[in-house]
Amino acid sequence: MSHLTPTHLPTFAPSYKPPTPTILFNFSSRPSQQEQSNMPSEFAGAHYDFGKQTWKGGNVIESHGGIESPSKDIQNLAPEGMPLKEAMDLAGKRGLASGLLWIQNAKSKLEPAYSTQSGFFLGDRYFLSAFHFSRDDELLNALKNRDSHRAVVTSARLCDYPFGTTSRWVHLVGLDTTVDITLWKLDDDDDLPKDTISCEDFMLFEGEESIPQFAGKAIWAVGYAGLLENEALFAKYIEKYYELMDIRQHAIIKDNKIPNYGSIFSPNERCLFLGKIPEKLTNIKGFNLPAEISAWNGLSGAMVAMFVKDLNDSSKWIIKIIGLIKDGEDDQRANNITSFTPGIKNMITEWMASSDQK
Repeated sequence: MSHLTPTHLPTFAPSYKPPTPTILFNFSSRPSQQEQSNMPSEFAGAHYDFGKQTWKGGNVIESHGGIESPSKDIQNLAPEGMPLKEAMDLAGKRGLASGLLWIQNAKSKLEPAYSTQSGFFLGDRYFLSAFHFSRDDELLNALKNRDSHRAVVTSARLCDYPFGTTSRWVHLVGLDTTVDITLWKLDDDDDLPKDTISCEDFMLFEGEESIPQFAGKAIWAVGYAGLLENEALFAKYIEKYYELMDIRQHAIIKDNKIPNYGSIFSPNERCLFLGKIPEKLTNIKGFNLPAEISAWNGLSGAMVAMFVKDLNDSSKWIIKIIGLIKDGEDDQRANNITSFTPGIKNMITEWMASSDQK
C-alpha cells in the first residue's frame, strides 16, 4: 500500500454518512485538570539567534538522514561535550521518524482539499500528531473508520503532494482536545515504517521538580512547515517580535525587515529546527512549555527532542522526545510545546493498547 494515487480517494459529498465507528475512545487515564489548557492559538512565528545573528531556520534532513546544508546556528544542536557531527548524525536519523499528515476535510470547492500537520511514527503502526484540524462531527466520525481514506501520512524528504511512494493511509484511534493530541493507526500492516519512536523514548515533564532538567536546555524539532498562505499575518508576528526586543537586541538586528518565509521554513521539506527552553520557567501550568523555536502552520504536532546523557553510560548521548509543537504566545515571543507528562503518556499507551485489541 505504499504506492497510493489520487484514484484511491472516495467520492466525497456533504451527504456522506460513515458507518458506526468501531474504535472506542478510553479516557480513563486522561490528564488531570491541572494538565488541561485552552484550545490552540496562532503561532508566534520565527525566532532570531542573537548570538549567531541569524533567524532560526530549518535544516533539511535528506532521505538517508544526513543534514547536507546546515544553518549558521547548527552548532547549537550539540550540548557541551558532544561532537557536532555525532549530534547531526543522531538527530538526522531520528528525524526520519517524522511525517506529514494530510486530512481531506473540504465540504465544498471553496475550501482547501486538505489540511496538513506534522507528527511522528510511534511504535510499529501508529502516528502521533496534534489536533489542529476541523472539529466537524461528520469528519471526525469518518476519520475514525479504517479504510475511509480520508487521512494519509507521507514521510519523504519533500512532501508537497499526499500521494507517493511513502504514503500510508491512517485512521483516527485517539484524540483529546484539552491536550491537543491525536493518535492515528495505519490501515494496513504490510507497509510498516522502519523509522519509529517508542514511548520509552519520552522524557516526562512532572511539574516543578522537572524544571532543572528542562530550563535553559537546547531542543530541536522535526517537521514540515506549510506554504505561506497569509503574508500579512506572518509580517504581523515578525513586527510584534521586533516590538518586544530590547535596545541591545535592536542593535544586533539593526533593521526591521520582514525575513523571507521560505528561507526560514523551507515549506513542505522535512526540516530540523533549533531552539531552547527559556532559562526562567515560571507559572508553568500543566503540560504547556514555552520554547524559543521557529514554528508556523504545518509544524503543529512536530516532535520536539533534546540530547541527554545515557543513565547507563555517562559517556553516551541519547535522544529523548519531550513533546510536540503546539501553538504560540505572540506577547511572549515564544511558541508552545505540549510536553509529555505521566498522564499524557498513559493516555497514549492506553489508546494503543485498546486499538491493538480490536
